Amino acid sequence: MGRDLRKELEAFTDEPAEPWAPEPGDIVEGEFERLDRGSTQYGNYDILILRENRGSVRAVWLMHAVLKGEFARLQPTPGDCVAIKRLADSGKGYRRYRMVVERRGNRSAERPGDAASDGRVVDQGSGTDGAEARTGLDEGPPF
Repeated sequence: MGRDLRKELEAFTDEPAEPWAPEPGDIVEGEFERLDRGSTQYGNYDILILRENRGSVRAVWLMHAVLKGEFARLQPTPGDCVAIKRLADSGKGYRRYRMVVERRGNRSAERPGDAASDGRVVDQGSGTDGAEARTGLDEGPPF
């Protein structure tokens, strides 16, 4: 069976999400609610919307190549628990991140990661993606 669109709309709140603007060492963690899209002077970007344990809603703009690569590789889906840490910038000038995902629901381990005995799958990102590591470039905005 497909998605329950009515349930999604009933659960949707119009609460504004606070942008996550991390410094090295900062961590954001929460339940992945949805993926939005936004525009800046630098282009269009996906926005990961997380609901933190304390109830606040955070917007993680997927602007930097490493963060986009982590998201694409780990492929979290709504309901998963996602944690992201901003790492120190590389010596080549790009921003580094580490993402981990705890799968929720009765999904199998068809994606990268190890299945826990209770059926959870915990995926860990690499903190870098090949393209950015090779070029040392980060095409995202300077924040």
